This record gives sequence, structure tokens and C-alpha cells, in this order.
Amino acid sequence: MCNCDLLVVLLSECFWFQVLSEEIVVRLLSRSWVVREDGLRMLSHATVTALLSDVGSNQSDIHVSAECQENTKLMLECCFNVLTHMLADPVYNVFVAGLVCGALNLVLFTLLVCVTVL
Repeated sequence: MCNCDLLVVLLSECFWFQVLSEEIVVRLLSRSWVVREDGLRMLSHATVTALLSDVGSNQSDIHVSAECQENTKLMLECCFNVLTHMLADPVYNVFVAGLVCGALNLVLFTLLVCVTVL
């Protein structure tokens, strides 16, 4: 790996720490594939919780605030950034966990777009 690639990975990991909990990021960067797989499950749960809480806080008014939209965008951007790295994992179970996490987040994103457009 050249220095440029290493720099890109380090910068993306810093972004992960800004958005996700330290526990999730440490699991995603673990040497153990079982721990990485568990980190993806935790990421999926954290993403669902964050996205649904943003929408759930506005049940009386379907319009989602600009702050909630920005938080949602940041969370999804971070999640898909993580998934781009995890889908390149050589361990099949981690790859599949990444696919499941990505599919779930894509469905949630689609639902959120529908809610904010209506």
C-alpha cells in the first residue's frame, strides 16, 4: 500500500470517529473477522436508530428539520464510506454482513426520501 492509500484510509477512519461511537469503529478495524462482522451489525443498528429517531422526533409534522436532514446525510455518508471498505474484506462473512447493512440502509434512505418529499 502506498503512502497515498494509507493517508486516505486514515482520513476516512477519522471521519468514522466523528460520526460513530469509538466502540463501533474499533470493532470495524479489528484484526478478528468475527469482531468486524459484529461491528457491522452494530453499525447497522446505530444507523437505523439514528435515522428513525430523526424522523420519529417529527411525527406531528412530517417536515424534517434542516438539522435532522444534515445529521441523516452525515450518518448515511459515513455508513456508506464504511461499507466501501468492508465490502472489500476478504472474509465472506464480513462481506455478507456488509451487504446486509448496505441493503438495510438503502431501504431506510429510500423511505426517508419518500417521507421528506411528501
